[in-house]
This record gives sequence, structure tokens and C-alpha cells, in this order.
Amino acid sequence: MAHLKPLLAFAVALLLVPRGRGSCRTAPAALHPSGHRALRQVLVAGNDSLASEPGAAATATAAPTPTKSPSEAGHSEPASSGSDAVDQAAEGAVKVYAEHTEPDYSQPWQRGKSHSSRSSGVMMLGPDGEPLVCTNAHSVEYATQVQVKRRSDDTRFEARVVAAGRDCDLALLAVDDETFWENATFARFGGLPAIRDRMTVVGFPIGGEQVSVTQGIVSRMEVTGYSLAWRELLALQIDASINPGNSGGPVFNDEGEVVGLAFQALTSAENIGYVVPSEIMAHFFEDVHLNGTFTGFPDLGLQLQRMESPALRAAYNMSEGEQGLLVRLVYPLGSCAGQVQQGDVLTKFDGVDVASDGTVPFRGEERIDLSYLVSQRFVGDTADVEVLRDGQLVQLQIQLKAPDWLVPVSLKGALPSYLMVGGLVINVLSAPFMFSEYGSVGGSPTGLQDQLWFGVKNQTDEQVLVLSQILASDATTGYERYSDIQGRNAQIHTFNGRPVRSLLQLAREVVTCEAPYMAFGVDHNEEVILETAAVQNATADVMAVHAIPSFASKDIVDALGKEGVLKEPTA
Repeated sequence: MAHLKPLLAFAVALLLVPRGRGSCRTAPAALHPSGHRALRQVLVAGNDSLASEPGAAATATAAPTPTKSPSEAGHSEPASSGSDAVDQAAEGAVKVYAEHTEPDYSQPWQRGKSHSSRSSGVMMLGPDGEPLVCTNAHSVEYATQVQVKRRSDDTRFEARVVAAGRDCDLALLAVDDETFWENATFARFGGLPAIRDRMTVVGFPIGGEQVSVTQGIVSRMEVTGYSLAWRELLALQIDASINPGNSGGPVFNDEGEVVGLAFQALTSAENIGYVVPSEIMAHFFEDVHLNGTFTGFPDLGLQLQRMESPALRAAYNMSEGEQGLLVRLVYPLGSCAGQVQQGDVLTKFDGVDVASDGTVPFRGEERIDLSYLVSQRFVGDTADVEVLRDGQLVQLQIQLKAPDWLVPVSLKGALPSYLMVGGLVINVLSAPFMFSEYGSVGGSPTGLQDQLWFGVKNQTDEQVLVLSQILASDATTGYERYSDIQGRNAQIHTFNGRPVRSLLQLAREVVTCEAPYMAFGVDHNEEVILETAAVQNATADVMAVHAIPSFASKDIVDALGKEGVLKEPTA
């Protein structure tokens, strides 16, 4: 159901080939320190949207809306129908090579070892006629180098990422060398297919160097978990064989039109693959074109409960035949804050009736999750909402926002933030950090999981801070047995008796502290206390011993420098 943080439901694999290996990787790049190199299982959401974030800033405009005709989009004339049309359109498939250097989330002052991957993409034209390659965002995440090669060429060309959207696992690449685009075949986009329509998947999966072509049918179309950013968006399920390396590969209908890109597969079954549909691609393209960057898919910012129980509906003064969803929580920074109230019953979104099972009408006789309707809109749009409040219908207008969770699912391509105080290493809690420390979210301590799934952000800069390590120094003597402090990654709640809201706030209080002691309040009312006079020299000593370049991450150092409070120790 829409707008609830999801429980984990099924395992999917992102279809990326680590070069030189016979395995694929199932966890999104930012969610495990081994990056694209390992075969991992990631558990993904069932029916509820979770988190989103912008991708890399765009420097080029986006592509035409997929539902436009070839003439409207400025593409070449379509080929003949049937297999000839697909064969000709498949010439637009490209192979994508990337070198990745991901952060080390456990030791955030350094990066992990560089590693390689290969995936697929498709050539297309932007709204101003600019040539682009569209691929998956996970194919180029934390990439230090990206190259592309056409199927009929043996030359690799340098490419650069001009836009990336982790929500929908899409990215746009530009190739500045005009030689790459000579006699190019550009994609023509089609609309949503019907169930049982035949599809052709083209890409460069594991098992060979040449292009691979497989066929299947559309077996399902519904709101599905996108494993890269843990979002719930429309996806096509197909039974064509798609494998590691197919990531970003075009999926064609019989007319040779691109109806989507392959992006993940179900690992617990055979021949169940997932495709980002052209409708989602259109949203991504338009978002980037209008805003110059990917702003994400909006979310209502509500925790909702189905009302299929007659007793539950009666308790909330709903008459016979009335339907809707019960509002259990309104997120303070969400789209509906200040408008919708806890205990309201959501009955309509943009004039469309919401059923008590959380669905809305879709394509005639079909039904689909409410989140699909919300995802059709853009961040910043105004939407109409109807609620039942104390037995009366109330009409409201809300401004749609992207969700902003207390514990981020990714770092939006940024490096992790950290603070080191006399040997105490303090990290910001995130899903990638949990994967790094414990191998999975489910292996993390219950307290950290609760913050991820149920934590509520009340202020825009609010974060969850954890004490991840205590490195030996003169200031930390006596804390060698870190297990005595409720185990590693205890949450930091207070500093010298004051609540801790963010890493920057804590860093500011540390560098300006004039009290004789620094007291860090952690879980279960325990404290870690350092002598203030010993902290600066101890911090410098630890930096020298462990080759740590700075006592804090660049974002923290820069912010403190602008505030004029920086007293950075030197190693």
C-alpha cells in the first residue's frame, strides 16, 4: 500500500556484470561496500514507497516523452513491422563500461578499491535533438570512468553522466566525440504494452561479448519495488531471459519501439525480470528537462492503513459504500503536513476515488496501488485531496514533495559524513552504513532498524548519529573495551546534556566547547566522557597513526569554516 515504509518482501538482482567475474550483484551499489563486485541478495519493498533522492546534477536536457510519435520526437522513420523492425531498432543498443570507486562507509575518510562493471544502454535523442545514451543509474553509480561501445564497433568512447535518478534507476550519458554518433540508430519510444504482448530484450549480458537477443511476454504490470532506491513505482514483469549485464538494455515491442529498460530480476525464480516502463522513463526525462536535475517522484508523506474491515469503517463514521484509507501518521515534513490530520480517512486523490484496499482504477477494469497515481505527478505540483474528518468530507490542496526520511537509503552520490573527536569516530546512520557494518539491514541492531523503518524526521537537518569506533589515544584511555558501551554503533543522543540533532550541530559544539569535559550520551543512558584539554592533541595523534586526512568530512569542515568556528587539528 502506498506511502508506508515497506517491510522487506523479496529478493531481486540488479543486472550488472562485474567485469571478469561470473556473478551478478543484487544489492544496489550504495547499499553494500563491495559495490558491483559481489553476488548479494537485497530484500526489497513489498507495496509501500520508501525513500527517494535526487541523482547527479544534469548538464544536458532530457529526452523526449516516450509516448510521442517518431516524427514528433525528431527520430528517423520507423522500420518495417515484425522482426525486421526489432532488428533495425536493436542497432541502437550499446555496451556500457564503468570503473567504480565507492565510499568505505565504515571508514568514511577513504574509498573502497576500484572495480569494473559492464552493462547495456540505448541511443536516443533529447528534446533539442541532442544525442544521448540512456542506461540504469546503478550502472554508473560512483563511476570514475564511463565508456560506451556500439554493437557494430570495436572502439570505446568516453562518456559522462549528465543526469541520474536513483528512484527509477535511470541515467543519461553524453558522448562528446561526434564519431560515436555517425549513422546512429536512435530509439523510438512506445507506450505501455498490454499483458501478454511480446517483448524483445536486447543487451550485453554475461556469457559472451556480442549482443544478446531474448524474447518473452509481459506477464504482469504493477507497482513494484525498485531495489536501488527502495521506491515503489510502476514496472513491467516479463518472462524473457534477462541476466547480469542486461542492465539498461532496451526492451522492444514488435514495432521496434522501446517500451522500457531492463533493470532487475527475481533471484528466487527463473525468467522473472523487471523493466522500467516508458511511462516512468518519460517522467524522468521531463523532470530533468524542466528542472535541470532529477527532483524525484513525489510522496504523500502519510502512513496509511487499509480499511477493509467493516468494523473499522464504522468506527470512523463511514457510511455504507464509503471507502478510503485511514491516516495513521502525518510526516511533519511531508506533502500533507499542516493539511491532513491523523485520524482522517483519505477518500480521493486528484478527484479519483481511493478504495479501502489502497487501490485506484487503472486502464479500464484493472486496479493499481494509489502510489501509482501520486507518481504520475511531479515534485512541486499542487494536488487535490479529499478526506473524511469527523464524518464530514473536507477538500484540501497539498504541494507534493519528495520523501525525506530520517535515515537515508542512499547518499545521493556523495561521500559519507563523519566526525572524529579524540579517537571517537562518529558516523551518520544510513542504509549503506548498515550494509557496510552488518552485511544487511536485517543483521543490524534492532534500534538502528527501528530508526530506518519508523524514524520520523521533524527538522530538515535532523540525523541519527552513531559512535562507530573508539580508536586508542590518550583521550580515550579506559574505553578499550568498547563492548562495554552497548556494543559498536551506539546511538549518540546528547552532548554535555543537550540533545544532538545533527552531525554539524555536534561538530560545532565540540570545536567551541569550553567545559572541562565532553560528555557524549549514548544508548541506555550511558556516557562516554573525554577530557576537553586532551582532545585536540589526541585527535591529531590518531589522525597521524591512522592516516586520516581530516578530523571531519569535507562538508562539515567547510560548514564550520564558513561559520568561523573551525579549530582543525593537524596531523
